[in-house]
Amino acid sequence: MNPLANLIDPNFLFFLPGLLLGLTVHEFAHAWVALRYGDPTALRNGRVTLNPLAHIDPWGLICLVFFRFGWGKPVPVYAGNFRKPIEAQIAVSLAGVVANVFLIVVASILYGILLLVAPFVAANNLVWMIYRGIIIYNASMAVFNLIPIPPLDGSKVLMLLLPYDLARIYAQLSQTMGMMLVMMLSWSGLLTGIMRPAVTFLQNLAIRIAQFIALLT
Repeated sequence: MNPLANLIDPNFLFFLPGLLLGLTVHEFAHAWVALRYGDPTALRNGRVTLNPLAHIDPWGLICLVFFRFGWGKPVPVYAGNFRKPIEAQIAVSLAGVVANVFLIVVASILYGILLLVAPFVAANNLVWMIYRGIIIYNASMAVFNLIPIPPLDGSKVLMLLLPYDLARIYAQLSQTMGMMLVMMLSWSGLLTGIMRPAVTFLQNLAIRIAQFIALLT
């Protein structure tokens, strides 16, 4: 999920590769980690792949583009197959966030190398906009999914850490008010304000990594 898409930005098409890449690695990471912990459900459903078509929910993508709020296709998981169930569920829930941050680091290292060896290519507007899109969308996806509101990934981690009675109440929230609350916060602009400090931190970190690599001789 990502609430920061902006259709009216004329650069949106340049950012689209970053959006698709971020969504793909996020969902792939959920599926891959679930398989590593012993659950083949996602594998059987063709989700342990880096093919974006396997992870895109058409309506989620349309809503993301037009309404600044969207989602990928949920990864099917059966916790009963997990070795170390609690650890596995936490790892699977956080896998997408970790994958988005990892992608930011990798993209920044590669862009830094490009600045070092071919600065004229790195200065190309298309190259810069694609890199910027990767950073923007992966930073916002990572931070957004850490928010502990059902059905976001952060809520699944919190639910596992709560006492049983509180976890049961929290799970009921997921079925009734969770998605509505996320949508209201997103469309009101409050969610963007809450997320901005962490997203800005990741974006600045990405630029610093690229600059550091570019200064190496």
